Amino acid sequence: MQTCFAPTSGGYYCNGWRTVYANTWGLAATDVKDGTRFWLLFTSTDVHGLAAY
Repeated sequence: MQTCFAPTSGGYYCNGWRTVYANTWGLAATDVKDGTRFWLLFTSTDVHGLAAY
């Protein structure tokens, strides 16, 4: 998965790709400021899941 951010300062950026396996907890990003808007990108075309924050 890849995590992309939309900081309040404008624009957006994405971190590097991380491997997160199905049916496990994984770390998508670290050192993210509270209130930062983000979204997740997956490499699979048939992904079902839940993003909690």
